[in-house]
This record gives sequence, structure tokens and C-alpha cells, in this order.
Amino acid sequence: MLISQRPKIFDVDLIGLLLLVLITALAGWFGVRPLGDLYDRELQRTTETASHTETQQQRLAGLQQLVSHQQRLTEQLRKSRDVLIENTGLAEVIARLGDLSSDCDLMLNEIRPMETDVEENFRVTPIELQIGGTFVGLRQFLQELPRVMPYLRAESTSMRVIDAQQGGLCRIRLTLLAFAPREVGQATGEL
Repeated sequence: MLISQRPKIFDVDLIGLLLLVLITALAGWFGVRPLGDLYDRELQRTTETASHTETQQQRLAGLQQLVSHQQRLTEQLRKSRDVLIENTGLAEVIARLGDLSSDCDLMLNEIRPMETDVEENFRVTPIELQIGGTFVGLRQFLQELPRVMPYLRAESTSMRVIDAQQGGLCRIRLTLLAFAPREVGQATGEL
């Protein structure tokens, strides 16, 4: 009898419990998929962030190398500028070297004046050239050099063949010495 005379409140609790379990199951079933999708999206975003960070670190390393290279070039330019200020005729020598190299079918890649050495009666300024061309062009350049600029003397030459099939293209490093008279004020110690 007690079973048949159960209170109404028990039926409501049982229905409420069933509804709660059903809602929880449906929410769990539909909610698990979005959580999996969220996890996948977060994993993909983390992977992209790590890849982006690595790319940025590589760019930063490249930029640091460029800054270092720029600082070296700035220092070389400062030294060259100081040499050019000390030797006002050196700018003309450099221009004439460019003309002579093009006349001899050589490509002048780099001209780097170095520190001037002051001797008793004259100044000596080493000038390092990097030239591209053939041995024939170099020979013509070295033959014409004393005629065109008698105050220059070749001190050292090194060559490396780049392409023997294209007429013997070479990379040439040439060190010239530029001689100039010592200024009167320098010889007597006056400024």
C-alpha cells in the first residue's frame, strides 16, 4: 500500500532527475565536439605562434648580421674618408683608376685606400683594388699604369680563375702604392 500511495512529490523529483540527466547527456554530447574543436584551434594557433616566433628569430639574426656588416662598412668608410681628407689628390687617383680599368676591360669591384705612411720626403698610401676580368686585361692595366699614373706602383697581385671557359675570367686583388710629396709644413714640423 505504501507503494501505491506514493506522494506526488516523488514523481516530480523523478521526472526532474530524468530531465536533468537527459539535458546533461545532450549538453555533454554536443559540448564535447566544440571543446575538441577549441582544442584543435588552440593547438594550431600555438603551432603557428611557435613557427612565427622561429621565423622572427631568424629575421632578427639576419638583421643583427646586417647591422654588424653595416658597422664594419661604416668603419671602413670612415678610414677611407680620413685617408681621402689627408690626401686630397687621392679622389682623382681613384677616378683615374676606374677609367683605366674600364679601358682595359676590367671591372673594378672595390677600391680601398689604407692608412698613409709618411716617410722622410714623401707619403705612401696603399690602395687595395678588387678587379674582375681576364689575365690579358690585367696585363694591359699593369702596362698602362706607369704611363698614365707614374706615381703609382704595383706592390702585390693575386689572381683566382673563376671561369676558364669564358676567356679565363679571374678575380684579381691588386695592391698599389701611391706616392706623393710630403707637404712643406709637414717636413719642417709646422702646421
